[in-house]
Amino acid sequence: MKPAPSAPFRPEAAAALRERLLSAELEAERMQQGAMEALAPAPGTADPGQAASDNLACYAQHAGIPPDAAPFASLLQAFA
Repeated sequence: MKPAPSAPFRPEAAAALRERLLSAELEAERMQQGAMEALAPAPGTADPGQAASDNLACYAQHAGIPPDAAPFASLLQAFA
């Protein structure tokens, strides 16, 4: 936690602001979790191999790895 603010800030006003910010951060995290939950398939409905393959392909795209790179293609094939 950060140290209490010094003059010209009133400590009680800064504490109240920090409390509101903490509440807003927690609410934002709840909203993000809800959004991710809404995007996820219902439990037990996704094929595990396809899910692993899709996740690896997504990782490769974000990492700039060509999906046909030999080591990566081997990983994808393992889940096919």
